[in-house]
Amino acid sequence: MRTTDPLLLFLPPAGAILLDLDGTLADTDPLHAQAWQTITSSHFGITFSWPDYHQAVVIEGRSPADFLLSLGADVRSAEIRQEKASIFRQLMRTRLTLAPGAEPFLSLAAREGITLAVVSGGSRSSVDSFLAVLWPGRPPEVSISRDDTAFRKPHPEPYVLALAKLRRPASDCIAIEDTIRGIESASRAGLRSVLVTPDHDVASGSHQSWKEADLTVSTFEQLALLPLSHGGWVLKKTATSPP
Repeated sequence: MRTTDPLLLFLPPAGAILLDLDGTLADTDPLHAQAWQTITSSHFGITFSWPDYHQAVVIEGRSPADFLLSLGADVRSAEIRQEKASIFRQLMRTRLTLAPGAEPFLSLAAREGITLAVVSGGSRSSVDSFLAVLWPGRPPEVSISRDDTAFRKPHPEPYVLALAKLRRPASDCIAIEDTIRGIESASRAGLRSVLVTPDHDVASGSHQSWKEADLTVSTFEQLALLPLSHGGWVLKKTATSPP
């Protein structure tokens, strides 16, 4: 079920909102890269650049472990992963906040009893760290990490698993993502979707990839969550972001 209105999506009363974390709710990817840079430099004497990490992990969807292994840094041991997780948590506490507009959006949804779930491509330790440090209020009903599935986005399995755990049909749910890879995963699982991207060409609809999403906004500040008198909610794109 796809909307016919390019400015809004309907969420049924028993529906759920499924959200990606990294890049969607907060700009965590540079901090992940920095934590891994600390690890690879101290343990292996190997350095890499943020553009290389961004291309491999964020754009291509490779896991950090696969990317770093290709550089000669085998970071798969439990001890190294725990050390990286500790560095990442400290960076989150001191240098990161939720994306503009994300906290009031999540808080309103939680206050009104809208079911929330997390479907992340990050590791379980990364997802748990995010939820402990940045997620406002009680945790989401379901959280999926890359450790929970055999396949990663753009494969539909992460969203299919989340829907199974929520016991809700895809047609009643909406995914919020920041990449076309994530939007494709949600779409292949049968969900409608919102793409949150600062890319002007995509957000304005002048880029071909915007057609993968049902609704596209520049920031969460452009995403209004409005109640309907007969029940349910509307996710609506506002004309402009608040000043």
